[in-house]
Amino acid sequence: MMVTCILSPLDEDEEDSVSIEDVADAELDEVVKLVKQGYRITKYDWDHRSIDIVNATEAIAQ
Repeated sequence: MMVTCILSPLDEDEEDSVSIEDVADAELDEVVKLVKQGYRITKYDWDHRSIDIVNATEAIAQ
């Protein structure tokens, strides 16, 4: 059986970006916040599995 949602997503709906099974994670929330503000994760960030928050915040401000 295939289920297809015919309703458009609600603006700013928390459930759109979080699954019910997800466990709260403050670090992940911080990354999501940075990306929503316009930060583009770099290859270096990905390879090292970390983001320098100070540098990311400065990059967003530019």
